[in-house]
Amino acid sequence: MVRIEPRYLDAPGGRLFCLDVMPAGPARGYVFHLPAFAEEMNKSRRMVSLAARALADAGWHVFIVDPLGSGDSEGDFGDASLASWVTDAAWCRQQLPAADLPWVWWGLRSGALLASQASQQAGGDALLLWQPVSAGKLFLTQFLRMRLATESLAGGGAADTKPLRAMLDAGESLEVGGYMLSPAMARELELAELKPAAGLPLCWLEISAREEPELLPASRQRVDALRAAGHDVQASAHNGPMFWQSLEISEVPALVDASVAALASLSLAEAVDGVVA
Repeated sequence: MVRIEPRYLDAPGGRLFCLDVMPAGPARGYVFHLPAFAEEMNKSRRMVSLAARALADAGWHVFIVDPLGSGDSEGDFGDASLASWVTDAAWCRQQLPAADLPWVWWGLRSGALLASQASQQAGGDALLLWQPVSAGKLFLTQFLRMRLATESLAGGGAADTKPLRAMLDAGESLEVGGYMLSPAMARELELAELKPAAGLPLCWLEISAREEPELLPASRQRVDALRAAGHDVQASAHNGPMFWQSLEISEVPALVDASVAALASLSLAEAVDGVVA
């Protein structure tokens, strides 16, 4: 039976809430979750929990950690930074179980950017990416549009994000969807790109609204670029709702099943299978 234990980690930047999701027997490897940004993280908790349990059933020890300033961890969101989140993730890898078993960074949406940076900073054996954001600049624009939508409903507001970016450039923090976006965080997002550690195998999983699910054109281009750069990439799309932004809490069982299958078949599979009792 899967075991779940909550605890706190005394990371350099402050206490982090961690949920350990452990297999019944010996672990075949470790999976560390790097969540989506702001409210997307909360919308995704159900899916992350389902996947963590399924991965633990398959023998993986999964760590779900709330980044500093989010969830049940210490700090304020407006004081956090991408750099501090990545540093904390790297620290967690050093403090958590010994790295003699495969270590997988699991990134959801903008968490994929963090996962790729963590792989650069702390190493790792593979990436599991859910609906990954490839460029932080585009994601920042989408995030700022949430504020524009709110202002539009209130009967005012600009037609594009340029005024908001000007406010950030001037050193002013912005409230977006209940979250305080600092100028420093905005600058980090602007520059962030999906660049995994050299040669790292990865699995790219997406949600598709098509009857026959397929990757978005931009995703296909990015996957091709990663393969050209020497990465072993498994990529697939699956039918289901965009759970990270849906009004109701949604589930996509196919995505969970695909994740379990992916970690069983990535390039690290031989090393993993050698550990299984």
